[in-house]
Amino acid sequence: MGKIDKKIAISPDALVHEAMAVIENSGMQIALIIKSGKLLGTITDGDIRRGFLKKKINIKSKIKLIYNRKFHYLYNTDNLTKKNILSIMKKKELRHLPVIDNKGYFKDVFFINNLLKETNNLCDVVIMAGGKGTRLGNLTRTCPKPMLKINNKPILEIILNECKKQGFENFYISVNYLKHVTYL
Repeated sequence: MGKIDKKIAISPDALVHEAMAVIENSGMQIALIIKSGKLLGTITDGDIRRGFLKKKINIKSKIKLIYNRKFHYLYNTDNLTKKNILSIMKKKELRHLPVIDNKGYFKDVFFINNLLKETNNLCDVVIMAGGKGTRLGNLTRTCPKPMLKINNKPILEIILNECKKQGFENFYISVNYLKHVTYL
């Protein structure tokens, strides 16, 4: 937190076409109006469209005519857990949520897509590891398939490690055949 992302920061004196370029080039669907480190507002393509339609602005107009000064934000002293942030964003139907300090200085911004990507792996993993492995013949006569080794590691260990790298944490393993066998 605390570092202004230059890709989405823009001056309040900028022109509409400059804001459009920031919104388009950043891929974040928003530009943050920042002056001397303070967050003054936000602007999205929706704000620009409304400006074209209702205020009759053009691409050479200044964004101060249309940017959103009544934007939603959090303070950096708030409880900024992913769960709380997501809850607020879903409740208020927000795609972006800036964070400021008590003096209005920009600290960070949360994007719903990034938060959802990070939390998608909160589900449990079920590994079905109870089959007899009859197609493997002698290899599985005394050793269950999940415990067969590849490069001196059981297949099950490799699978669990790969899942952990992807952010999964809770595992359930369904066993049957040779369930009492651990490492061989």
